[in-house]
Amino acid sequence: MKITLTQEVKQGIILTPQMKQALYVLQMPLEELRTYIEKQLEENFVLEEEQHLKEEITKEEVEVKEITNLIKNQRNNTSEYSLGHTQEELEGKQRYKESLFIKETTLQEHLLNTLRWFSLPPKQFKIGEFIIGNIDEDGYLNLSVEEIAQRLKVKKEEVENILFLIQRFEPKGVGARSLKEALFIQLKEKEGKLSSKKVNLVYKIIDRYLLELAKGKMKQIAYHLRVTLEEIKEAAKIISSLEPKPGRKFGKVERKFISPDVTLEKKKDGYEIIVNNERLPRIKVNSYYVGLLNQNHISKETKEYIRKKLKSAFHLIKTIQLRNKSLKELVEYIVEKQKDFFATGEKIHFIPLTIKKAAKELGKNESTISRIVNKKYINTPYGMFKLREFFTTSLNTGRNVLSNEVIKIQIKEIVDKEDPNKPLSDEKILQHFHKKGINIARRTIAKYRKQLNIPPSYRRKK
Repeated sequence: MKITLTQEVKQGIILTPQMKQALYVLQMPLEELRTYIEKQLEENFVLEEEQHLKEEITKEEVEVKEITNLIKNQRNNTSEYSLGHTQEELEGKQRYKESLFIKETTLQEHLLNTLRWFSLPPKQFKIGEFIIGNIDEDGYLNLSVEEIAQRLKVKKEEVENILFLIQRFEPKGVGARSLKEALFIQLKEKEGKLSSKKVNLVYKIIDRYLLELAKGKMKQIAYHLRVTLEEIKEAAKIISSLEPKPGRKFGKVERKFISPDVTLEKKKDGYEIIVNNERLPRIKVNSYYVGLLNQNHISKETKEYIRKKLKSAFHLIKTIQLRNKSLKELVEYIVEKQKDFFATGEKIHFIPLTIKKAAKELGKNESTISRIVNKKYINTPYGMFKLREFFTTSLNTGRNVLSNEVIKIQIKEIVDKEDPNKPLSDEKILQHFHKKGINIARRTIAKYRKQLNIPPSYRRKK
């Protein structure tokens, strides 16, 4: 066997510590950034926190190149480079301060907010509102469909349709009329992740042997269902992962502190975008250490150490400024693209934005946009949102581009209006979209129908 040595040249990007820090800071949400800055204040002695606001602060951004030259030239410069707040930001303080403390949403408030996304006709919304008003803190509906129909003087089928919609809201299982129904709804969500055999077994146990399972009679259940004990144990594990009280996490209502990274305020001529710096420490470089670089009694090694710390401090300030600038640019982009949504607050007007498209139009890398979006919140006139919510998967449907959420809403509306004696097949639903010039695949219709927990046509037939 002949052994040879070859040389190969490869191109690659080596991240410097400064570049890594910039990427790290870019993806930090507000509270993480605050903690990170506090840690830097402890570790870097040339950094200090400003305790008092000044009436005038510099508006010039500090360039890394200029900073490096400053240190190299060892000029005796006593100016303070700081990450402060502009007058505009300070004036915005009171406008969003109250929004930082919000009451944790109750189950009913959460369900009503979700219901509003669907832009239902007034009659259907009234039915939904009444149903939600009769859901207890555990997530269960206290009235029967017949009682609701009688009180509202509407058809039983109309109530069933709206209840079916509400039962697909988060938390899954809400609006159920019994423990079995709550578990069935949640199990439906797991169908795509489990084998049909396993799902059918779990359905049977919930339907027939829930009490026996609670008493630990697994061998007895296995005997009656003619399956192995191991299969019953696996099914029991799945059932234990389901929530018997779907509304549990909304049970306790208290004031909760939320720190939006950005606040969006409606003005007469549009929107004002306020990047929230209020909870960040106002940091600056202590000019005393810049002056030490010109002192003859300071050793060369000490000066070099101070230079290193100064460069790190200046870079941190610049990096935070860049994060805030990039965040504001992205929110401006979102507001511009989602004009219809911000005009109405209705999710059906969402225009699907993708990370890829945003990166291209803003002249940034996709990874940069992903980092900006990461874990960040925006406070709007329509409530608090994760920035990630504005970037949804979408379908290129020929003349139209629709988000998957809008497609689902339209599928639900089509099924709600169908003749119960002649329910529409996936192919018929597909034809509705084709007539509108929306070209999507039948398997997509089937996929979204299943996600909405809408049974196939043969099971919907009355």
